[in-house]
Amino acid sequence: MASLADDADLVVAITTASKALMEVAQLFVLSLIGTLIAWLVYTWVPALAAAAPTMGASVAAATAATEVETAVTVGRATVFVVRVISILKRLRTVLMRMHPKTMKRVQVAFQKMDGNKFAKGWIPARDAAEALVKNWRTWGPPLGKVVSGAAAAGGSADHDHDDPGRASDDKLDYELDKDR
Repeated sequence: MASLADDADLVVAITTASKALMEVAQLFVLSLIGTLIAWLVYTWVPALAAAAPTMGASVAAATAATEVETAVTVGRATVFVVRVISILKRLRTVLMRMHPKTMKRVQVAFQKMDGNKFAKGWIPARDAAEALVKNWRTWGPPLGKVVSGAAAAGGSADHDHDDPGRASDDKLDYELDKDR
């Protein structure tokens, strides 16, 4: 029972780390986009204002600068996203080592199917989550561990009346406070 709790705690820690990593990645990419848009405004407004006197030279210069700045921003975002993907793959590897059967089922749940064959691509998360909930194989084994752990730890509430050393909540409440 304790190992199941430790496994659950580790899975929670990994998913929490994944969530935090994705939030940081989202904020970083959004800040890159925001910085690029601000740069575009500061570049293009004066270029357009000076278009007539410069006979379009300012617009041409702004276009060239925009290409360079956009390429730099996309490069930064790409490098960052590749690093995030690398970290997420490492977390997936840890989960695969901890729970190989369950993780294979999850992976299969996200894979597109064409009849009984796998197709190229992935299905949306909502559809995959619905399929996982409907498939008892994904939640059945952990539930079985909980039930067997409870049985090994002394049974369930149904068997409390068999053990004279165990008392129900009502009986304990009465013994602790007889004036109720």
